[in-house]
Amino acid sequence: MNISREVLYALECTHAAPAPATLVSGSLMCAWCREAKYIVGVIEYEWAAHCQNCAFKRWAGLSKHNAGVFATGHCRHEPAHVVDIEYARNPTATRTAEKFKAWQAGRNHGAA
Repeated sequence: MNISREVLYALECTHAAPAPATLVSGSLMCAWCREAKYIVGVIEYEWAAHCQNCAFKRWAGLSKHNAGVFATGHCRHEPAHVVDIEYARNPTATRTAEKFKAWQAGRNHGAA
């Protein structure tokens, strides 16, 4: 289960920025460039900590390290649980990517 409603957006500068999954256009502040950059896509694959014993799943974006931190924290509270770190497709990001592509297609179709 994905409790996060944020996804990672690919920016024109080739960096990524997290934002609400409801965006399909516009720009976001790039933490590296320190200026607003246009959204060019949605990053669907992310690192995640996923428990084999319960519904715990935390998405960690592009950071395998953060997924490990989430896994360790869960195991500290639930010592008998087994938590895997995986690189997987985030279902929320996939839905947002579909909306983004549809918006892009409609925008390009209207310009023709």
